[in-house]
Amino acid sequence: MTEEELRIPSKLKFKNGGIYNPDGSINWDCPCLGNLPTSICGEPFKLALNCLINSKTDPVGLDCIDLFEKINSCFKEHPELLSDETKDIKLE
Repeated sequence: MTEEELRIPSKLKFKNGGIYNPDGSINWDCPCLGNLPTSICGEPFKLALNCLINSKTDPVGLDCIDLFEKINSCFKEHPELLSDETKDIKLE
């Protein structure tokens, strides 16, 4: 895909809706999130994603670093949660 094509909003409709519910809240049942919201690392994942989406810092997410560090720690403790494509990524 070209960069221009990537900028076109997706027209895909998920059975459970997209990442956002009609009220603007995060749809934790969206297939796009996989099993992360209900996994053993689900709570830190939810906190970090919610922080990132609502972040007002510049750069966006700067105020969420500690939450993403908690996810990183959880993934180190539970590498089985990572897909085959991401298992080779070095978590620091």
